[in-house]
Amino acid sequence: MKKTYRMRKRKKSKNSTEQNYQVTDVIKHIGEFKKHYRKKLLCIPYMRESTYKQLKEGHLKQRKRRLLYSLKKRRIEHHKCFTEVVSGTKLHNRHSLEEAIKLANTLAYKYPNRIVVVVTDTRNRFIRGANYNGTADSDLPNNRQLRTLMKMKGNVILATGLRPDAPFDVVQSYQTKLGKKTKGHCGRPPKAVPGAKKERRDKLKPIAIQLRKDGKSLRQIEKILGVRFTTVGDWVK
Repeated sequence: MKKTYRMRKRKKSKNSTEQNYQVTDVIKHIGEFKKHYRKKLLCIPYMRESTYKQLKEGHLKQRKRRLLYSLKKRRIEHHKCFTEVVSGTKLHNRHSLEEAIKLANTLAYKYPNRIVVVVTDTRNRFIRGANYNGTADSDLPNNRQLRTLMKMKGNVILATGLRPDAPFDVVQSYQTKLGKKTKGHCGRPPKAVPGAKKERRDKLKPIAIQLRKDGKSLRQIEKILGVRFTTVGDWVK
C-alpha cells in the first residue's frame, strides 16, 4: 500500500495581511466638510490633556473655550463636550473618547441625514507616538496605533481643527500660543507710566514708616504692602 503525503499549508505572515494606514486615513480635517457647516454637520467636541498639572493650570479649559469658539465662528452645531486627563500615547484607557464615539453612533442613527463628527483641535489630542519624547519623529503614531484607533472609531468620523498631517513645528507653535494665553503671557507687559514709581513711593512710604514704628518687621511690611523688604528698609531709615 502506497503512503500518501499531505502538503502542509503555508501560514500567511500577519504582517502581510495588515493594512498600512496614513494619519489622514484615520483622522480628517474639519475643512473637508465646509459645504455642510451650517445644515448637516453635527460635532461632538473632545479635549484631552496629559497631566493633572496642565488641568490645574487651566490648559484644558482654555483648549475647550478655543475649540468651541472656532465651531461657533464656522456656524457649526455642536453637542455635549467630552474631556479627560490621560496620556495620548495609549488607547486602552480612553474612556471619554470611547463615550464620544458611542454618542456619535447614537446621533448618526437618530439623525441619518446629518454628518456626525468627533472633533478636537490637533491630531495629538487623539493619538501621538508611542515613544513620544518631544521630537517631531516621536510624535507620529505608528501603524499599529493607527489600526487600533481605526478599529475603535468604527464608522465614526474623527476630525481636527488644525490639519491632522500638519508639521510638528506648526502644532508646537499652536500649543505654545495656547499656553501663553492660559498663563496670561500675551506679549510684553505694558510700559509703566512716567512718574508711577514716585507716586507709589509717596503713597506707601508713610504707611511703611508707621508700620515700622508699630513694631512690624521688614518682612511683615513686605507681605502687607507688596513691596520688596530691601526697599522698605531704605524707606524707614
